[in-house]
Amino acid sequence: MKTVLQSMDVGPIGTVTLSNGQKFDVPRLTNLKIIQIAKFVGVDGSQLYRQFKFIMSDETIDESEKLTMLFMNLPEEAVIRILAILLEIEAEQALQLDPVETLEIIEVYVDKANLGKAFTLVRSLTKKMFNFEIPDMKMILERIKAEAPGNESSNSLSEE
Repeated sequence: MKTVLQSMDVGPIGTVTLSNGQKFDVPRLTNLKIIQIAKFVGVDGSQLYRQFKFIMSDETIDESEKLTMLFMNLPEEAVIRILAILLEIEAEQALQLDPVETLEIIEVYVDKANLGKAFTLVRSLTKKMFNFEIPDMKMILERIKAEAPGNESSNSLSEE
C-alpha cells in the first residue's frame, strides 16, 4: 500500500502566478473536498434551488440567459464557500483574492481536474448522505416547467 501511495501524483494540479509575483499552487481535488462540497450542496443546495425556481421557470428568457441570471444572483457566500473548499483556505481569505487571479485558478481546475467525474461523485455522495439528488440542468428545467403555476402536475422538490 505504501508503494501505491508513493506512486500517486498528489502534488498541485497547476500553478498560477499572482499579481505580486508569488506562485500559487492550485491544490488537487481530494476526497475531503468532495465530501465537504457534497455536504454544502446537501444542506444549502435545496434551499438555493427553491430560491431560484422563479428564474428558471420564466419562459420569456432563453436558457443561456437563465443560467447567467442564476449565477449572477447566487449568494456570494455560496460561491466563496465552494472556492474556500477548493483552495483549502478560509472564506475570509477567499474574499480577499484578486478576481482575475481567481478566474485563472478556476481555469486550472477546468483544464486539469476531472470536473465531470467530481460532479458525479458529489451528486452520488449528496444522494447517499442527505437523500437529496442533485439534478443535471436538463432535469432542473423539466422540474421547474412541471412546477410552474397553472401546471396541473405540479410537484415540489421536497415531495420526491
